[in-house]
Amino acid sequence: MGVYSSVDYHRTMNFDGVRNPAYERAIRDAVTPKGVVLDLGAGLGMLGFLAARAGARKVYLVEPEPVIEVTRKVAEANGLDNVECIQATAETLELAETADIILSVFTGNFLLTEDLLPSLFYARDHFLAPGGRLMPDRGRMMVAPVSMPAYYQKNVENWSLAQASTHGVESYGIDYQVARSYMANSMFYDSAKNFDVRMLASPACLMEMDFMTATRAECDGSVDSVCNESGECHGWLGWFDMRLGERWLSTAPGAESTHWRQVFMPLEKPFVVEAGQKLGFSLK
Repeated sequence: MGVYSSVDYHRTMNFDGVRNPAYERAIRDAVTPKGVVLDLGAGLGMLGFLAARAGARKVYLVEPEPVIEVTRKVAEANGLDNVECIQATAETLELAETADIILSVFTGNFLLTEDLLPSLFYARDHFLAPGGRLMPDRGRMMVAPVSMPAYYQKNVENWSLAQASTHGVESYGIDYQVARSYMANSMFYDSAKNFDVRMLASPACLMEMDFMTATRAECDGSVDSVCNESGECHGWLGWFDMRLGERWLSTAPGAESTHWRQVFMPLEKPFVVEAGQKLGFSLK
């Protein structure tokens, strides 16, 4: 990834008007004048710069991509002499001291996508000082059964020639019915602004993870939900919450929008549910 494409990749996170204030509050509450902060996967350095401005003695910005050269120039332009930029991964990083706080944005969509949490655990075990803190330090995977007829039609049913023709989608006489089963077994990551959703039950916590003690980043969980209204169930919607300091930040469809997206997990065949009906969900 070149410098330009890397900058473009990090731009969305850098101007996230919901995520950044949440981090800023937690950083401001935790940083001390003698503190050392490690911003892991720093990108353009926003979180580390906030720690530097909050008065940390030393801030290490660690990023494996060439964008770190842009970040270094930004630090110099802002007179942040307490910031050091290092191009490395967590696994190749060498530091002369441990950190009192490790900042990261290694929570992917639905918490586990991107598979970055193992690198956070590595950094925690090698670079976090005794009594140090992670930000975020906990995460939880949330799910709910949903009715999403239009989204299901567009992404699953339209692969059937008959269904596509009925809904005005031109397939030029080519039947993609065999592809439908693949679509019905896919996970669709999308922003809530791109779909209409009706939750059929209250959100349930599928799995909660303590980043301070976890050693593996995987999910093997089950949860039961009781429907609080009737309707056609097209699948399950998932998202995650994470804890920054004393506050939780949610990426739920009804929360303020961030750069993170929700995930729709469709059913092979939608079915009608009744209020009071219990549904089981498992994810491995």
